[in-house]
Amino acid sequence: MGGAVGPKTVRGLQRWVGSAQTGAFDLTTKKALQRKMGVSQDGVIGPITIGALQRIVGVSQDGNWGSATTKALQNYLNHH
Repeated sequence: MGGAVGPKTVRGLQRWVGSAQTGAFDLTTKKALQRKMGVSQDGVIGPITIGALQRIVGVSQDGNWGSATTKALQNYLNHH
């Protein structure tokens, strides 16, 4: 887990949010993530969506998707 969002992480995210596992962080995946987070489904991954994700994966909720968020997401997906 290097903290980079690549196709493997995206496929894990897609499996978790219930979208097709293409490995591409596309609009469908973004909206599915937003639906899972219970936020507006406009397809724009901004501070509200990221903060909600950070809360679930257990990192500081600063609304910025950095390497700590990616590592925590990867850990979360590996255990759920």
